Amino acid sequence: PSCGAIDKPGRATRGRLICKSCRHQSSVTAGTIFDKTRTSLRLWFAAAWYITHQKQGVSALELQRVLGLNNYQSAWAMLHRFRRAIVHPDRDLLCGTIEVDEVFLALSRKDTKNPRPPGSNPHNRNHLVTVAVAVEAHKSKGFGRIRLKRIAALIKRWFLGTHQGAVDPRHVDYYLDEFTFRFNRRTSRSRGMLFYRLIQQSAVAEPATYANIRDNHHPLRGNSDRLEAVELNG
Repeated sequence: PSCGAIDKPGRATRGRLICKSCRHQSSVTAGTIFDKTRTSLRLWFAAAWYITHQKQGVSALELQRVLGLNNYQSAWAMLHRFRRAIVHPDRDLLCGTIEVDEVFLALSRKDTKNPRPPGSNPHNRNHLVTVAVAVEAHKSKGFGRIRLKRIAALIKRWFLGTHQGAVDPRHVDYYLDEFTFRFNRRTSRSRGMLFYRLIQQSAVAEPATYANIRDNHHPLRGNSDRLEAVELNG
């Protein structure tokens, strides 16, 4: 609580905790991506376990089917909340010799606010997004230009394969965070550790509402229309 007391809290109604000093009430999920969620934590943990166990990633439609959710929006928002927490914000930046390349992604965006009337001509809602790829080159096993091109190809395959290119360009940076998380841990033999890391970072990530996610608003991350970049370090 804001009073700074460290005494053991008491129990209030609706499963909340109450500070014995200032009487402030809170919950164990406050200040996390699970804040004010109506979905049970057991279902959240099941989603995190499934996400970290799929090496090629998970689409919202697949997550909805696996978890048995009633609507697509719940699965979509759940995935995006995990993407906002999947990379630690205070991770070390790339240093030393940096190799850079670029990849162009052809993404499609659905206009849910202004759907196309029946019989009207379709508008081109495809977007070409430029992504800069930067890797840290180690002397013992440097990535090299060929391997850097391979990484760019993997990014394109991941977007066009797992997500069928149906990614809103405004959310590309969070999808790249997920790709970075998966790529940097691609050789990990312990999928349980990936689950642990995701839950650990979810507990300290800033909460986000559905409107925040839909409009791509993040309190600690500026909104920019400049090219997206992915650092393979996180």
